[in-house]
Amino acid sequence: MLGCLSKMKRVVSACVIAWVVLRAPGISRAQELSGRAVEIRSHWAGTVITEAIARGLVRGYPDGSLRVDRHVTRGEFAVLICRGIVAEEVSDWAKRVLPPFPDIRDHWAVSYITALAEMNVLRGDGGKVRPDERITRAEAMTSLDRIIEAFAGSLSNETGAMPFADAASVPDWAEESVRRLVKLGVVIGDDKGYLRPLDDVTRAEAVTLILRTMEVLGKRWDLEGTIAGVDPLSREMWITSSGETVRLRWLSDTINVYSGGKSVGLGSVRFGCRVKVVLDGSKKTIGMIIIDK
Repeated sequence: MLGCLSKMKRVVSACVIAWVVLRAPGISRAQELSGRAVEIRSHWAGTVITEAIARGLVRGYPDGSLRVDRHVTRGEFAVLICRGIVAEEVSDWAKRVLPPFPDIRDHWAVSYITALAEMNVLRGDGGKVRPDERITRAEAMTSLDRIIEAFAGSLSNETGAMPFADAASVPDWAEESVRRLVKLGVVIGDDKGYLRPLDDVTRAEAVTLILRTMEVLGKRWDLEGTIAGVDPLSREMWITSSGETVRLRWLSDTINVYSGGKSVGLGSVRFGCRVKVVLDGSKKTIGMIIIDK
């Protein structure tokens, strides 16, 4: 058991090293959210995209766009998993491990992919990962099922039905994973009742699946509690959680507040309402607030 825990700690460290090295400097997340508000607001996944930016899960492109409907490669999906679920501490482990697949040794995402391979989340095909190929929805779901098994094995024991119009198109090798994710609420299909397992995953779909997986694992919200006070002038907020009141601040003139999947103003955050909080990457200031209905 101690050996397994030690290995997990080394794997976790690998993802953080890669995140620290590869994350490019740029504008603040508050500025990113403000500058891309129109693109985000008009998208079906606007709430989760805002959350993903606030927590540093995704960043924009040099031209200022987010390209939320752009398809994701296998290497990029590995990065998203590590940033969202695995990364928790820093070490130099990633620099000392020989990449397990020959086609990733000079790849920009080598540390992320190596870490997930060590966790048995990415297994490759024919001895290769093909990191620059697009990842399908079935492949993404299988990877997330394995990450849940790695962190909370008992959660992945039960399976559910596949109530999708195209359930027959789910590959045999992905069926158990899909059934488990349906049972856990990670996979729900689209508004027409289709799963589209062989379609390539978009950035919006990828972050939606990963954030739902984080919630299953208890990793999504930095703080849940009741509003005890708000002072817009000092940009401070007090939240009572587990019997203790915590003071938090936000940095920009506006704060990202969502209720019922819609963006609302700070005025909606009132004394006594229940909230879920996402802190920014520094874990010191508020990145986003979700008001519980």
